[in-house]
Amino acid sequence: MDMKKLLKTDRERNIYLVKEFTTENGKRAIVLEFEWTHPIVTLPNHFCGYVEKSKDDNTKYYDNPDIEVHGGVTFESELPELEGQFVGFDMAHLFDEKIENPLEYATIECEKLSKQMK
Repeated sequence: MDMKKLLKTDRERNIYLVKEFTTENGKRAIVLEFEWTHPIVTLPNHFCGYVEKSKDDNTKYYDNPDIEVHGGVTFESELPELEGQFVGFDMAHLFDEKIENPLEYATIECEKLSKQMK
């Protein structure tokens, strides 16, 4: 389901939930959009994708070179606003703004990540 729901705001950014779905292998996945509002530093908006860990999964995914996902796994923690433990990647790398359909690409990468998780 595509949406745009404000989850969190602070003095530097707004974080929106833009997509929540179930991956092909049954894992919960989400795509967040980060909108930067810092008064001095201007950064482009970008997407991040996350897949929820199952409660019995004790694998450490963060910065694991064996997991092939866009830019590598850059997040592994709780997302309190979404009540769960998630593994994720960001799309705030050099040249990411040139990805033609970033939301669709983030969705594909979530599927890819989900298949590699326990």
